[in-house]
Amino acid sequence: MKTKALLFGQYVLFLLGTLLLFYFFCTYCIEKGLSLHYSAVQLAIFQGIVSFFLLQLLWLVSLFKPAYTAYSFLGTFLVRLIALVLFMLPLVHTASPQPLYEGLLIFLPYLFFIGLEAHFALRLNNLPLSK
Repeated sequence: MKTKALLFGQYVLFLLGTLLLFYFFCTYCIEKGLSLHYSAVQLAIFQGIVSFFLLQLLWLVSLFKPAYTAYSFLGTFLVRLIALVLFMLPLVHTASPQPLYEGLLIFLPYLFFIGLEAHFALRLNNLPLSK
């Protein structure tokens, strides 16, 4: 259990670091003249909250039911997809001057964080079972 908690802490720290990089990249794009519907803070908070809770869910499932970690990853993938669709709904109803860049600034980190969660789930599955 200690190794799983340590692994969870490592991934949360990595998540915070990548969120800071994502935030600074978004603010850089906004300073260069890219107008977005969402601010850089809103984008980073959305990705951070969803990723943290899904990593936490994967960790908790691996603690209590380690055989179901892969299934819980599939469930978290679906939850993340639904959250992304709900987050992008206001973009459909607004006339954005640069919709491609807005979509990319939301969708590319989405793919990165899915990869992070998949790697976390695989690492949790490969850890030895401890009582």
